[in-house]
Amino acid sequence: MTIARDLMRPAIWLSLLLVGFGVCNGVYGASYPNGPITLVVPFPPGGPASVAADIVAPELGDRLKQKIIIDNRCGVDGIVGT
Repeated sequence: MTIARDLMRPAIWLSLLLVGFGVCNGVYGASYPNGPITLVVPFPPGGPASVAADIVAPELGDRLKQKIIIDNRCGVDGIVGT
């Protein structure tokens, strides 16, 4: 019985915290994103990752109603882009 009570209090606090974040998200998230979105591809242009980004970016832009800019940042085995 005491184990259940010990776990109940943090669960209640966690749920209240998540509800609070949900309420605040509606206020600040209404105008986001208000500028173009940069999609960083950590590999050189012309490779499979770049081709996948070229396919995904227009659909993503249509769904988000924002301009998507693809930025290929190659170097050091993808560490620069990540």
